[in-house]
Amino acid sequence: MGLGRRRPGAPGSGPPSGSETPAMRPPTSTDAGAGARAGRGRAVSPTASVMKATWMKSDSQLSRTSEDPERQLGLAGLFLSVCLVTVLGNLLIILAISPDSHLHTPMYFFLSNLSLPDISFTSTTVPKMIVDI
Repeated sequence: MGLGRRRPGAPGSGPPSGSETPAMRPPTSTDAGAGARAGRGRAVSPTASVMKATWMKSDSQLSRTSEDPERQLGLAGLFLSVCLVTVLGNLLIILAISPDSHLHTPMYFFLSNLSLPDISFTSTTVPKMIVDI
């Protein structure tokens, strides 16, 4: 007998032989989602359809929000302020680390090098998002 295996009926081997464990009972309709997740079937869980309906509803609300010119200005202002805060914060990190020689450690070097791509990503993506509103 290998390690980790116990004889049926041995002390501590589990439930008595008359009761069924979840692995021994036949699958039911409520097990369809678990079987699909384990790769044994293609059943679609009811929560997937609810999530899809919710996503489609929120997607239509977002498109209606961007059609209103008054809301477009508000969203553009919000995105522009987020862009400016992000760029200025990252520039502040770089400018605080550069002149101080005590901060020329690998951690701060890594932090300033992460600030550079964050500045470039924010300064290219957010203006495109503002235009596409």
